[in-house]
Amino acid sequence: MKKILTALLLVLIVGCNIFLSACSLITINNTKYLAQTVAKVDDITISMEDLILGYNSFGYSYIETYGQTPEEAVKQTLEDLIDRELLIKKAKTEIGNLTITQQNEVWTEVYAAINEQIKEYAEEIIKNEELTLPKEELQEEDAVVTETSEYEKKVYRVKHEKYDPLDETKVIGYYYTYHREEPEAKQEETTLKEFVLDEYGIEGLAERAYAKYINATKKSRDNYKNLTTDEVFEEEKTRIYKIYEKNKYLTIFQERYEQNMEIDLNAVLEKYKELVRSSAFSYTLNESGYNTKMQSTSNEVYYQPFGEKYIEVAHILIKYSEEQEKELAKLKTDLAQGYIDIEEYNQQVKILASSITTKERIDGVEQGEEKSAFDVLDELNLALQGKTNNEKLRTFIEYINKYNDDEGMVNAINSQTQYYAVNLDTSVTDTMVKEFADASRAMYAEDGSKDYSLYFEPVLTEYGYHIIFSLGTIKNDYNIQNINNITVSYLYETEAMEGTNKSLFDKMLELVDKSTYSEYQTSVISGLRTGKTITYFESAYKNLYA
Repeated sequence: MKKILTALLLVLIVGCNIFLSACSLITINNTKYLAQTVAKVDDITISMEDLILGYNSFGYSYIETYGQTPEEAVKQTLEDLIDRELLIKKAKTEIGNLTITQQNEVWTEVYAAINEQIKEYAEEIIKNEELTLPKEELQEEDAVVTETSEYEKKVYRVKHEKYDPLDETKVIGYYYTYHREEPEAKQEETTLKEFVLDEYGIEGLAERAYAKYINATKKSRDNYKNLTTDEVFEEEKTRIYKIYEKNKYLTIFQERYEQNMEIDLNAVLEKYKELVRSSAFSYTLNESGYNTKMQSTSNEVYYQPFGEKYIEVAHILIKYSEEQEKELAKLKTDLAQGYIDIEEYNQQVKILASSITTKERIDGVEQGEEKSAFDVLDELNLALQGKTNNEKLRTFIEYINKYNDDEGMVNAINSQTQYYAVNLDTSVTDTMVKEFADASRAMYAEDGSKDYSLYFEPVLTEYGYHIIFSLGTIKNDYNIQNINNITVSYLYETEAMEGTNKSLFDKMLELVDKSTYSEYQTSVISGLRTGKTITYFESAYKNLYA
């Protein structure tokens, strides 16, 4: 079977008793069953629970992505888990015990995972009993999705003077060297974190949700059956910690390797050229594929073979409130059933939209007076006056933090993926709602005069009001004929996604690092497997796919 290298990090599905989702569903709670050994090498054993967790974390994707059979996917997952345990053993030997700070980073993940599970039970109680969370609690949750953050550069550039070799006192030019940023020194913690139960703003709700979580956890394992609530929690959090601790060792192992790697400037430059050429050759004769990619992940298209075909926009969404959404849904139903005609529907929607308001958020908490989308637009127009294009974009991102309700926009900025790419060619099917797409297209100007500007009014869609900011059309800085003229300096000075501080250099270096580490990891694992006798207990796991 072809070897498929994975990241070997497990994503824990806390408290999940349904295994092998997406392909073969098996519900099992038996502790003895989960403890069965499915493979063994030296002092390392892989249990049935490890195999099921690994499959749920990444193994199932082998069926969806690589077309493997369930049997092949399970066996591939098992091989990956063996690789993972061998690499963890090596990492632990080299790294030693985790510091208190590192342990606390693991505990933070563990407690977040547990609280997320408890939250599901809280939401179940809220739904069943038709409870309403206080407004303050909703604001606190909103803060999670409305905060954008600027990318922290991984590389810094140092300028050096170049002297005349015949006259060392004479400067004849300059050259640059590139260095990785040193990891920020952390003040070492001395006390382990303790679990804090998230509150939900309704008296007793957190405790009731916690009790449901403990009860479900207790039922999931035979060996928890006779334990007290506190004992169940201690056992479960320790079990989860061990999984995340292994992930931590793998992460530190990779970070240490990458931090010690020399920056290969030629590899960084060639990686970018390779991606430009690949986009040019892949899409020149495949316009349909190009359109699909541009509308999903335009940041992965490095060359525009059809000229300026897409306009790039960011936006601030000021949503309908929950009550307003219900009213809008009723209007749609009335229209569909013929109780009102389209003219009355539009009139009622206009009245409803006039009551959409927001408040400025400071540190994620709403403050001050209610504002309409038109008020926000007026405020923003004033804030953009006299600014450069780059300053305008950064100001707009600040206003996203203040007013935006679109989680996708925030996630795009934080992950430096892409702004929204809207097709100028109306023969291409829009992926954005029509009103949004039409307004975006209206901002296009051949001379670029409308770049880095706001649409003249808020745009109403079924989601609420959108304040749209145009970055202009997506175009090539270089054409395929002069691709070799691209320099390292260009990559360092050009943002991969404007306004986020992440350069093309950093983006390419990440890809180079990932590729180099992948090769290194494969080599290390190959060496760790050499001379090892691996024993498989297929009868124990055959029922997962048979």
